[in-house]
Amino acid sequence: MDNYKPKIWWEKLHDNSCAFCKYEKLGAKIIFETIHFVFIDNRISPTVGHSLLFPRHHIPTEADIDPWAGNEYIKASMRAYEYMEEKTGKKPFIFINPPQQQTATHFHKHFYPG
Repeated sequence: MDNYKPKIWWEKLHDNSCAFCKYEKLGAKIIFETIHFVFIDNRISPTVGHSLLFPRHHIPTEADIDPWAGNEYIKASMRAYEYMEEKTGKKPFIFINPPQQQTATHFHKHFYPG
């Protein structure tokens, strides 16, 4: 593990054509941020309360999250879940589209009000 080099995480930090990579410029309502992840209110969704958790760096799938960021990802997912449950009083519906069904190539997890 001494020679471990992240497979994708740092190879492509940002994609200028990606909405997730430029979330700050698009005026996204940030609910919370961690060192490597961002949780936002998805204002362009037709479903009120639809929120998204995604990494700051441009990676295509959940499997591409490096092990050293995995614990932070789990904690961010739990925090997002608790936020949604507290906000709506119901357990949220959470899902990840498979890569072939994504309109964006930047990994993201959906949180919908339950």
